[in-house]
Amino acid sequence: MTEFSELEIEDKILIYLVRMSINSDSEVKVRELIENEVNWDKFLYKASHHGLTPMAFFILKNYFDIVPENVSNFLSDYYFENTKKNLLFLGELTKVIEIFDKNGINIIPYKGLVLAIIAYNNISLREFGDIDLHINLEDIQKVKKIMHFLGYNALFQLENPQEEAYFKFQREYKFKNRYNHVVIEIKWKFFVPSFSFQIDPDVFFISQTEKMDLAQATIETITAENLILLLSIHNASHYWPKLSYICDISRINSKKELNWVQIENKASILGFKRVLYINLLLARNLVGLELPDEISLKLDNDKSANLISKKIQDKLFVGNYNIKWFEKIYLRIWIRENNINKIKDFFKLIFHPTTDVILSISLPNFLYSGYYLLRIFQLIRNYILNIIFNQN
Repeated sequence: MTEFSELEIEDKILIYLVRMSINSDSEVKVRELIENEVNWDKFLYKASHHGLTPMAFFILKNYFDIVPENVSNFLSDYYFENTKKNLLFLGELTKVIEIFDKNGINIIPYKGLVLAIIAYNNISLREFGDIDLHINLEDIQKVKKIMHFLGYNALFQLENPQEEAYFKFQREYKFKNRYNHVVIEIKWKFFVPSFSFQIDPDVFFISQTEKMDLAQATIETITAENLILLLSIHNASHYWPKLSYICDISRINSKKELNWVQIENKASILGFKRVLYINLLLARNLVGLELPDEISLKLDNDKSANLISKKIQDKLFVGNYNIKWFEKIYLRIWIRENNINKIKDFFKLIFHPTTDVILSISLPNFLYSGYYLLRIFQLIRNYILNIIFNQN
């Protein structure tokens, strides 16, 4: 799929803007497209939906001679505001890192700001809404006190039995600053609980880190290879709703010398090689990800990965990106190559207690299994409400 003939012109512009941000070969194509009859309101909506408004400004500023003035003004203002927000996040992150370090707490910042620096070398080019920090679960009580001292409130409060259940079934605490409204997500697991793995992936991610410069500090974060794996699972857990998610993978590859053999081997060991392949196919077919020939050949030979990526690609550019719950279950099973993981994921999607379930009631430790039943009741309630809502 090279010319994207079935897509609207606004979608094509976005695709070639992303391609041009990686390789200037698309420059002529971008000018050719925007010289056509473009619905600029629709373009701005699509750019926002895909998280690509800052990048749209960064590339289109070279074409402002043929872009309507109101559009160029909107893009300029948005880019400026996004830069201010991201700089605020940068200041908060450096402050938190310093305080945690003084208190002997090991943290691993990743995604968000770190991803913007690794993949884009420019914190203004990417949109993000929070700061992700990985910690050891044993430090969580100490972390909560420090976050409160720094002006952050937990977005929900848990009683002791609830909190123990939450630590068991979920993976993060969210904190919001009382003054500047920055959100920080403190995670003790890198991956969403609804995904099954053949071994604990945190073993790889915690033991294999690298140093990077962040403002005036040097921080420790996950390797670029592990970041590709993490983003692949993250994208799959959200069912690939945005083009920016796919762009991230291509951008990392354009900025880093990646060990693709290592990436593929780890994905195979962890049991999500097909998930990796789907992400790589989307990035290659849509935004021009360049891969070693041996990896590209393997992608071409994986029929299931190609079918799934085509299905996702078709949904990515529809007006209302919406995947129904039963479709999510079917897709989740389809993207797993191992039958055991298919079964585990199926039961996790249905039975695994969500945050809402745990917050709804505090059960004593010996009744933890009750959260699984409450999860079923939650699904039944949501299904009935969905039927009522659709009928009205």
